[in-house]
Amino acid sequence: MKQQNNTMLKTALFQVSDLETAGELVFTNLQKVEGVAWVEPGRNRNQLTVTFDPSRIDPSQLESSLRQAGVNLQRLSVDG
Repeated sequence: MKQQNNTMLKTALFQVSDLETAGELVFTNLQKVEGVAWVEPGRNRNQLTVTFDPSRIDPSQLESSLRQAGVNLQRLSVDG
């Protein structure tokens, strides 16, 4: 994943419908998005944690990127 230098990163938690099936699509899509530091499964099934640089991308843009890739999701929270 892309490295972010000297920036306060934030973390967004998403609920993703059928993450087991869409998982590779989700991870591949987000790895290409500028400002995404890393992506990992959430603690609960079908949850996704995305750490990002808020000076380069915001949670709405993350959602939009995933929706354009055909992923059905809901933002649960943003921390940081």
